[in-house]
Amino acid sequence: MLAMKVSDSVWHKQLSELGREAAQDTYWLVPFQNYKTMCPYLVGSYNQVADELAKYIKLGYKTFILDIPPTEEELHHTAEVFGQVVRIH
Repeated sequence: MLAMKVSDSVWHKQLSELGREAAQDTYWLVPFQNYKTMCPYLVGSYNQVADELAKYIKLGYKTFILDIPPTEEELHHTAEVFGQVVRIH
C-alpha cells in the first residue's frame, strides 16, 4: 500500500496489518484498502457495532469522527447504534 509506505502513522500501519489478517467481524476494510477512505467502517448488527464502540468508550475515548452518511437512512442506523451505546453505559 503506497499510503502505508509514506505514512508514519502507527494507526495506519495497524489498520494495514489488520487488513492482512483473517476477515474481521465488525471492521470492514475494503474501502480503506482501495484508497476510498482513510478509516475502517464498523459493520454488523446494531448490537455488534454498539459493543465495539462501547469498548472504545471504556478505554476513555469520548469523540468519534464519522464519515458523511451516504443516505438519510444510514444516519438513522448510526443514531440507533449510538443510542444503544448510551444505554450500555
